[in-house]
Amino acid sequence: MRYLVTVLAIFFFQKCAALQPHLPPQSLRLFVGHALMPQMFQWQPETYGWKSSPRKTVRGPHKQNRVFFSGSSSEFDTLQMVRQYSSRDYVSNAVLRRLSRSSQGDTDLDESDNSLLPGCLEVRDMPYCVKAREVPGDGACLFVSVAASLWWNAFETHADLNDPAFVDMVGSLRQLAVDTLQDTNATPLALEGDEVLSRRTLVTMAAADYNMTPAAYCERMRLPGTWGGGPEIVAMSHALRRVIVVYEKHSPSMQSGDSQSGSAFDTHPHRLSRPPATDSPSDSGQNPIKLKVVACLGFPENVAEEPLHILFTSSAGDGQAADHFLPLFPVVSQ
Repeated sequence: MRYLVTVLAIFFFQKCAALQPHLPPQSLRLFVGHALMPQMFQWQPETYGWKSSPRKTVRGPHKQNRVFFSGSSSEFDTLQMVRQYSSRDYVSNAVLRRLSRSSQGDTDLDESDNSLLPGCLEVRDMPYCVKAREVPGDGACLFVSVAASLWWNAFETHADLNDPAFVDMVGSLRQLAVDTLQDTNATPLALEGDEVLSRRTLVTMAAADYNMTPAAYCERMRLPGTWGGGPEIVAMSHALRRVIVVYEKHSPSMQSGDSQSGSAFDTHPHRLSRPPATDSPSDSGQNPIKLKVVACLGFPENVAEEPLHILFTSSAGDGQAADHFLPLFPVVSQ
């Protein structure tokens, strides 16, 4: 799992080696920035078990009664299953619970949103499917994907990626990730299961891959064009107290557990948007694209809120290493 986290980081940091991005606006560096999420960044590292402290309600801009954090205890504050269930069981139960609530209300995915890629993707060994959304590959795809997933989770509507509130949210998530990695008071960061890393060890490992000091790594990661990866996912999971589920394309020809280059290479957005080319529907030589869960980062520590879902894929096409993130939205299996 430590190797997976560092591998996720390597692909992205290489992309920005030649970039000289400017410092972000001051508004993106503030903990309490846009009115959309003032409480999200007033977090305190927890040293106890699974229950979260009450937080103030933050109203969303689109729908009433949609919140990032509730002032009362949620279902996920009182989950007693984290020790006895696997990470996949936790994710399955969380998704099915959410979908069950959605089926009783008006929370179906908006099929008219042209940024949602058509069709649903099956997930190996999971009782649900997912829909993907296209996001730009401009260096912020990780933070945009997490923000888009978080927005849907809170407001049950898709964010306008050009909305100033959403743009500020993306920048604030980037700063939150780095602030968490630099927080000397932070408790150890949960990877998955019993495996944890201190924030110092995680940053040192990531920085060593680029012959940088930890301070230089963090300073570079604050810049808006820098690609985020594994360390930043772990940090956001810790700060948001949410499991972040990472998916890749499931390739039966790959050996189990192999998540290195070549995985997810066919899940480029344009490839996901259409079925595999076949001569006829009965052609058995092509199989529908399926995804697999490769990591549930933050489990079982960060279960105070519902999990977020992102796809690690390739922006270059066939045979290329994964280098891009997309937000995923679970739906009922067809």
